[in-house]
Amino acid sequence: MPKEVIDPARTPAPSAHDILGVWCADRRVHKSASVVYLQHIRRFRVYCAQYVLKERDELTQEGARRFAAWYNSSGHLKPSYLAGIQTALSALNRVYHVLGLRPPKWKAPRSVPAPATGLLQAYAEYLTRRRGNPETTIEKKLNHVGKLKEHLAKDGKTWRSMKLVDIDAFLIACAGRFARPTVSDIACTIRSFSRFLFASGHISVDLAEAVVAPVQPRYQRPRRALPWKDVRRLLQAIDTSTGDGRRDYALLLMMSVHGCGAGEAIRLQMDDIDWSAATLKLVRSKTGVTSPCRCCRPSPRPWPVISAMGDHATRAPGMFFCERRCRSNH
Repeated sequence: MPKEVIDPARTPAPSAHDILGVWCADRRVHKSASVVYLQHIRRFRVYCAQYVLKERDELTQEGARRFAAWYNSSGHLKPSYLAGIQTALSALNRVYHVLGLRPPKWKAPRSVPAPATGLLQAYAEYLTRRRGNPETTIEKKLNHVGKLKEHLAKDGKTWRSMKLVDIDAFLIACAGRFARPTVSDIACTIRSFSRFLFASGHISVDLAEAVVAPVQPRYQRPRRALPWKDVRRLLQAIDTSTGDGRRDYALLLMMSVHGCGAGEAIRLQMDDIDWSAATLKLVRSKTGVTSPCRCCRPSPRPWPVISAMGDHATRAPGMFFCERRCRSNH
């Protein structure tokens, strides 16, 4: 049966009951904060009615700033109070999104400056097409390369005349300004860019393998994965006698077995499971790329994650969505 399409223009604004229901299900807004947020939302709706504005269209960061400036016409409100107004309207934007009312993006997309030279433009295209890097990563790498270019320019060097000692001097200078993980990230970028320069014929020697990054002390960063015995201890510590406990157990099991990140797991819907192909459709939160993941083998036994969810898996709109009822006088 096809899903009903919601027309945001003809749908009334969410009521206080609807708003509290989404906030309680999300567990993002504390009960005491919800009272204050609803007061801000009531004033915001008065503001929209007074100036004949569409509430949904004004649910952006800029719209919230305009409303806060209007409400603070006397200029006596504290900055922390005005920040609370923006947070309340951001939470209302989230409500619109959950209810399928298609609100505008809270923050306007930031314009990324184009690479300064044709070489950098070609490198950016290489990172996009060959490496699959998202825009934020490409922007960061171009920034790293720009720093190296400035360093070389001080000594009158170009990419063709760049030598390994120049890269070493650049990384040593970075070590005096940035933390060790940041310097390692910069070194990784320089290694990638050096490999690109060699492959494209801009340098005659492959310097990538000789670029040395700072040594990371053992256990400075969290482990990439926990031993299975520690995972079992975490799972056994969860109280599965409640709906929330079964959901948390299934969520941790999903992330542990299939290597999902938190953002990937909470976006899962029951429709993302292809039972006949025994695959699971995951949307990578960083890149937005959809990739299949083998979730189960054809078997009369149910998938362990669904078994852990129990009846909740068939009632919830999302696999890990928790339905809650909130008591409120609003």
